[in-house]
Amino acid sequence: TEVGVIKGTLPYMSPEQARGNAEKIDVRTDVYALGVILFEMLSSTKPYDVNRNSLIEAVRVICEEPPRSLRNSISGTRRLDPDIETIVGKALEKDAERRYSSAAAMAEDVERYLSSQPIMARPPTTMYQIQKFAARNRGLVIGVAATFIVLVAGIVASTYLAVRATKAETLATQRMAQAEAAEARAVADRRSAFSARSLAELRQIEADSQKVVAVKERGVAIIERGVAAEQRQLAEASSAQAHQEAAKAGAINRFLQDMLATADPWAGDGGKVTLDAALERAQKRIGLWAGTDADVDYAIRGVVATAFAGVGRYNEAEGLLKGGLDQLQSRPDPHPALVAGLHRQLGLVNVATSRYDLAEQHFRQALANQLLAGSATSDTAALMTSQIASALAYQGHYAQADTMARSALELVRRSGTAPNSAEPVILRTRAYIEANGKENYSTADDLLRQSIARLEALPGEHTVETSEALEELAQNRVHMGDMSAADSLYRQAVTIRRKLLGDNHPLVARALESQSEFLIKSGKVDQTIDVLTQVLAIRQRGQGPESAPVGRVWVNLAPVYTKAKRYKEAQNAFDTGIAILKKRLGERHPDLAKPLKDYADLKLAMGKQNDAEKLTREALAIRMKHMGATSSSTIALQLGLADMLQSRKSSWFYPQVETLLTQARAAAVSARGTTDAAAQRATQGLVQLYDAWSKPELAAKFRAMLPGGAASKGARSSR
Repeated sequence: TEVGVIKGTLPYMSPEQARGNAEKIDVRTDVYALGVILFEMLSSTKPYDVNRNSLIEAVRVICEEPPRSLRNSISGTRRLDPDIETIVGKALEKDAERRYSSAAAMAEDVERYLSSQPIMARPPTTMYQIQKFAARNRGLVIGVAATFIVLVAGIVASTYLAVRATKAETLATQRMAQAEAAEARAVADRRSAFSARSLAELRQIEADSQKVVAVKERGVAIIERGVAAEQRQLAEASSAQAHQEAAKAGAINRFLQDMLATADPWAGDGGKVTLDAALERAQKRIGLWAGTDADVDYAIRGVVATAFAGVGRYNEAEGLLKGGLDQLQSRPDPHPALVAGLHRQLGLVNVATSRYDLAEQHFRQALANQLLAGSATSDTAALMTSQIASALAYQGHYAQADTMARSALELVRRSGTAPNSAEPVILRTRAYIEANGKENYSTADDLLRQSIARLEALPGEHTVETSEALEELAQNRVHMGDMSAADSLYRQAVTIRRKLLGDNHPLVARALESQSEFLIKSGKVDQTIDVLTQVLAIRQRGQGPESAPVGRVWVNLAPVYTKAKRYKEAQNAFDTGIAILKKRLGERHPDLAKPLKDYADLKLAMGKQNDAEKLTREALAIRMKHMGATSSSTIALQLGLADMLQSRKSSWFYPQVETLLTQARAAAVSARGTTDAAAQRATQGLVQLYDAWSKPELAAKFRAMLPGGAASKGARSSR
């Protein structure tokens, strides 16, 4: 601030600072000092050696002489990247107008260099851009080059082989001509012999005509004997199959009688035997009644495993089915239809325990074996295809799931059988994909109502399946904001399941868990905590404390604790549930996005902004992967993260905020137009950002895009 007075450390002074010209000293003077520091870090020397000079001579050197060559100042064989030399040179420009305009601008070029992107200090020539692209995508470039080499090699090889083939064809043509000449000579020789044979052949024809009648009569007799033998074989096979089916039915009947005998008071238990005890007894005695008959073993195992799954004892059901599969596959020629049935039941058990990747594998094996058996009707193939689709959807592979579900529905409708038991299942799978993969709740609602109507048209009882469809319809109505209908549907589903299955069945727990979403949205916090605590207890007893369903209950319970301001319990619930889900489902499963976002809200409430930002970024990455950039949930997370960063009131975060808001606005406009609420919130956020960033032209540009052409003061984009 004192004109003509030189203050500072001489080797780091810019020319205007060395001259003592206070009017020209600004942030670019600091950029020059940063350039000297970067030069020194890279070469262990300074760009000017002024320590031994007089003050006047030192000022002259700084103001007039060019700096040392950075390339020549670096010792050893280390190669200097031209971009580094350019960055240092721009920072050390004697004319302040030619330097970086700020430390942030210099930092941006350094970051671009470190991420192998073109730096702003160099002209963006085509060759330079290509070099940077290659540096960022080394694996891709190497792969393309390798592909090109292989292609060229293939062309050379194919040309060589084509030449060889042409030569071989020419030689073959020559040899064919020689063969035709030889054949012509042979024909001439045969003609001379033909005349001699003609007389003998006439006589032979006369003899043959006399034999024809005898041959015909003999053929009729042979055919009649063959038909009789075939009819006898069919009768014998039918008799053997009837005996086999009767024996199998008898063995299964005796097994069921033995199982039910546990309730006989004379059997030793006074008739007071629980269903669990009866199933455990049956499990131990399968081998006794099945013996070596694979069909009987399969039928009995299926009955007992289904019963175990029906009471929520999935581990026992899975053990029985795997044991049966091991026995079948140890045989030299296992029947593929039986293998298919066991794989399908294992897939259903894995769905019930949220192990969707294993479920998908078993469903695919089931379909493959059913097709191998040659007994896959259109309805059977459609049902198995739909089950593969549901397993894919539960893993977040919505596009693949949608394709398979539509194929399954087409198979059902081509079969022409009505009513069809596979169709309601397929419609529910499609509804899940529409709601969770596309956020298209109105379409999902229509598909679920169709599913319920198809179930009601089927003969027999389908009450549990109807309750599941009612639960899913209620959940969808919550998303649509129809809380009254959701309440009624949830009550129906819970009542049906409690009546059929009792209070502690896993399917009752699932209905209660779904109902809790409605309760919390209705503001019934304490009631929601009570319901989810019941669900947690049922799940822990039935499926173990580390199962995926238990993890889901924890992450559903945690935000309710947050609403109740019970932050310590909420944090413990989030930590426990997210850890279980990551272990069971994988680090990037779509079901983790909402818990991570909810946990970020808790961290904000606790004043832990760094943790909240980290969790929000993780949730955003998952939503972007599975839902895409135009999903409303993805955009909401981008806006929320932008809010968090901008609230720090530091210009360091402004570029990140700008990127988030720009991407969110572009995605919202692309999907729903400029009048979309999210697009308007992003536009408002950009106005506020550019106002704070001192970029009035950009602020004015986006302000003009808002209704009325002016941004409301103090408005903020919401999460």
